[in-house]
Amino acid sequence: MPTTSDVAATVDTDRSFPRRVSLRSALQLDAGVSGANGAAYLLAAGPLGDLLGLSAPLLRVLGLVLIAFSALVWLTATHRGSAGTRRSAPCTTSSPAIRAASSFRDRI
Repeated sequence: MPTTSDVAATVDTDRSFPRRVSLRSALQLDAGVSGANGAAYLLAAGPLGDLLGLSAPLLRVLGLVLIAFSALVWLTATHRGSAGTRRSAPCTTSSPAIRAASSFRDRI
């Protein structure tokens, strides 16, 4: 039976992959996948309609909506607010926990 040190020696310690995914990259991935689905619905509405049991005109409309949605998500993901604007109102509460959370939020 393997010992704890044997098991610990076999654990993969490769940390070359990112541990966290940023909201920006998640939104960009969502925009890309939504845009690809929209393009597929728009360009291959006939075969996909037969496969999915939906009408081709409905899939074309859904394709246009998904492409517009993906464009808005992409713009949101790549938008970098202007340097002089404040993203949130200053915290005016006296609770230390809420002040700390607000301070952390302002640094993001």
